[in-house]
Amino acid sequence: MSSAAAALHGAMPLPVRDVDVLLGEKDAVALFGSLGLPLSPGVPDDRFSSRMFATWMGAPLPVDLMAGFSLSKPEGWRLVEPRTREEVALPEGRVYMPSRLELADILDSFDRPKDRVRSATLRAV
Repeated sequence: MSSAAAALHGAMPLPVRDVDVLLGEKDAVALFGSLGLPLSPGVPDDRFSSRMFATWMGAPLPVDLMAGFSLSKPEGWRLVEPRTREEVALPEGRVYMPSRLELADILDSFDRPKDRVRSATLRAV
């Protein structure tokens, strides 16, 4: 998760294969409708769950849209809600993402090898 945001922060630890977008539920309802995507829950696994999930294929890379994205921790499911928001201007428009250090903290919380590599690279930028 978050390889695109890590790359925008200047870290390129792994190839960017898709773009992950966290949305509020009201925004997801509006966006999914405008893109013609079904309002479907994500298929949970032992680590991640989303109240709404869809992949939009109308961009150069697949875009995973998630609302109510949660992470399973020993104490139960925890909603992933970034506290910071930084704007990045791209030729196609503006995008928003957590600060570099908050993104590193989020990746650390996922506790997967590929996310630890991204986190370490973000912290070194």
